[in-house]
Order: sequence, then C-alpha cells, then structure tokens
Amino acid sequence: MTAQRQSRFSRVDQESVNTLLQAYTVSAIEEEGNEKPFVAPGTKAQRDRIWVAWTDFCELTRKKEAAIDSRSGFDSCRFWVDFAQDPSNPNVLAPIQTFLHKYVESSYKERVVLGPEERAMVRTVNSAYSVIEVWRRLVAAADFNVLHVERAALRRNGQAQKAGRLVLMWEQEGEKREGPAYSIVRWIRQTLTPTLGLEMGSSYEKVEAIAADIIVILTALYQRADDIPATPLTRVSVHHAILQLGTGGFCPGCLEDTLYKQFTISIVRDPDDPTLVKPIVTYRIDRNKIKEAEKTVKYRKNTSVAHSTTLVPFPLLDSASLVIARAIQMDALDLDVSYRSLSDLLQRPRLGETGRIDIPWKGAAHTNCAIPI
Repeated sequence: MTAQRQSRFSRVDQESVNTLLQAYTVSAIEEEGNEKPFVAPGTKAQRDRIWVAWTDFCELTRKKEAAIDSRSGFDSCRFWVDFAQDPSNPNVLAPIQTFLHKYVESSYKERVVLGPEERAMVRTVNSAYSVIEVWRRLVAAADFNVLHVERAALRRNGQAQKAGRLVLMWEQEGEKREGPAYSIVRWIRQTLTPTLGLEMGSSYEKVEAIAADIIVILTALYQRADDIPATPLTRVSVHHAILQLGTGGFCPGCLEDTLYKQFTISIVRDPDDPTLVKPIVTYRIDRNKIKEAEKTVKYRKNTSVAHSTTLVPFPLLDSASLVIARAIQMDALDLDVSYRSLSDLLQRPRLGETGRIDIPWKGAAHTNCAIPI
C-alpha cells in the first residue's frame, strides 16, 4: 500500500499567507526608494565624478539662462525624468549633446611630452569610446541618483506602469541595440566623432615593455624627483608596483595597498654553496575583476597568482630587497631579535637540517598594509 504524500504546507492557513504577502509587498515598496543596488566602490567613484561634472554644467547653464530670463531654470535632476519620458525631444537632447561636446573640449591637461618644451597642454579625451563610456556612467549615475527614487514614488502611488517607463539603460544583444539612451551613442559616433576628430579605433598600440623600458622609468623616478614630487614611501611603492607590472603584467588594481600577508619571506640554503643562505620573497597577487558568476568553489582556488624572486645584483630591478627592507623598517618580522638591515638578517638565521625557514609576521602585522599605493 502506497503512503499518501502530505504537502509541506498542509497545516498552513490561507489567512496567514495572505497577511505575510501583504506585509512583504508593502515593506518592499516602502524600502525601494531607500535601498539602491550594490555598486563597487571604484565604479561608484567614477560615476560620482561624471555626476559632479554634469551638475556643474547644469549650474553653468542655469545661470546663463537666468541672465536672459529670470523665470527660466535648469533642474539637473528633473531633466532625466523628462529625457526618459520623451528621449527624442530636441530640447532634451541638446543639453546632453552640449555637455558631452564641452566635456571633450575641456579635457586639456598639462602633460610631460617628448621634445624641448618638455610640457604641453594635451587633450586627454581623444577616443569616441571614451565619450561613450562617459555617457554610460552618466546614465548609470542618473538612474542611481534620480530615476530609482522616482520609480519607487510612482509605485507607491499605484502608478507602476508609468514607473516602468522611467528607464534609460539600453539593451544590447549582438548588433541589436535598443533604448532611449542609445540615440546618444549613435550621435557620438555619427556626429561628435568627426566634429571633434575623435578616434573610432584604438588610439594606442600595446607594446610589450622590456627590461630597458623599466630601467628608464625607474631611473627617471629617482633622478627626476623634482619633476615627480612624492614622499619616499610613495616613491618606493611606485617602484615596487612597476617591477610587479613588468614581472606579471598584472592589472594596476591588483597591486593597490598590498598587505604583509600577501608576502612570504623565506631564508633558504644556497644550492650552489651550502655554506651560504639567500632570501626568497614569494608574492601572492590577488586577482580583481572576477565576475560574480565565477566566484564559485571551482574558481576560488584560482583567485590569486603566486611567484617568487630573490636578490638580483641590480638595485633598480630588485623587488625582494624593497619588500624585506619595508618589513625591517616596520619591525613586522616575528623574530627573537630585531634586525636593522638585510645583511644583518642573512647572517643570523641558523637553518640546521631544514634548509629553509619561513619568517612569520609579528602579531597582527599580516593584516597591515605593506606597500601603500
């Protein structure tokens, strides 16, 4: 005789279900205006910079309009609601087009150049794709700062259909692109690019850096210190980062504020001369830009890259000495005695029969920043 299957919810009364549904619906609507989607700190900082530039532009526009007509005004927030509702309106498109045009024209900055003048004012936005990225960030910032709140308010007032139309993000699937914001992308490519002489392709060629290039950069870092003002620690940190970039081709973001626990300092017996010892520094560089979908058990073992180095007879290319000197300076090594120099450290350890010792970090030093940058 087959046992009759009993539903998991057989003892749940309908009235309690309805009460919970209503409570959670009301709670979600009330909190929607306050809770905003997660945005990585770096991405948020980029969007905030573009948003500040936009509000500055709007303030300039508002003052000029007010000088002509005191009744006129330009609301940097209300504008996005108008744009979402009628994206083809020329009066709405014009401020965006003017903003992006002036954003490029005002991107001149003083740069070091090759030539007798050494410095010149150079336009820093030269690619159409850079302008498109600015537009993407501005759209995201507008949705985050303005439209998200407007949609929540409309839904609370029972206007869900109207709220659903306050969306700027464009959908992209292969060559098919839709959405009110994409009309600006098309304008950037077809009109702004030839007007301002922007590049549609890559404005640079990726060339592998060789040892000679790194030596030139590091030499300038110290010999042209007057032109590159920085504290001694910052200069050493940049020195270390350049060596790591040249060694592993890591993303610059992977090298920000490296912690002591990402280094292992070892003293090993010299295989060529057992009477001598040499230091080995093992680096663990954590990967960044890992997609959420890849943060599974399968990928967690591959979230960092490790490599080792020892002393080299050329100080500019000796990253191991930089790390060990920094550890000695901060007294971060957990040893019986304090060491004042690398040579002092190499003369003290007694390896015995092990042939290798890993020097632990003192106390909570492993969580401290070793190379701030």
